[in-house]
Amino acid sequence: GEKLGVANLLEGSVRKEGTHLRITAQLINGKDGSHLWSKTYARELSDIFALQEEVAKDVAKALSVTLDVGDLPRVLGGTTNVEAYDKFLQARKLQLEGGIDQSRQAVQLLREAVTLDPQCSRAWWLQVFALSVTRTGVPDSESAPIREERTVAGNHVQALAPDTWWAQGLIANRL
Repeated sequence: GEKLGVANLLEGSVRKEGTHLRITAQLINGKDGSHLWSKTYARELSDIFALQEEVAKDVAKALSVTLDVGDLPRVLGGTTNVEAYDKFLQARKLQLEGGIDQSRQAVQLLREAVTLDPQCSRAWWLQVFALSVTRTGVPDSESAPIREERTVAGNHVQALAPDTWWAQGLIANRL
């Protein structure tokens, strides 16, 4: 604690077996190493976001701090839907690999992600770029539906998260 310049340390462990997850968290006094609080959580992996929120709230309570952890994923343009988030991550990986085929696969995953959570602005944003790549080499006469879907996705980003850097980037690119 002294080296890090903090009053408290959070220590923990995560164990996974199949679809079961067990997390142990301990709050430790940074000055003398004494344990201030400890708790073990056991859940199904499908409840990972609820578990994240519960741990954060319990730690905040132990520190006597108020955190709005329930809204954090959404505020950051994300989702609280595990399946939607998984599809977003898979699509992001494909986009980072590059290529038209990867972008086509990413677009499909992102369509599924925003169907699961239409409020996930980051998935809409990534869809805009994935659709741009899929237009490569497609004649203008055949790319109209792709352009329309891209516009719709961009409009969702601007409606859901107008003040974010990714929405502002879309506006800049349009200009």
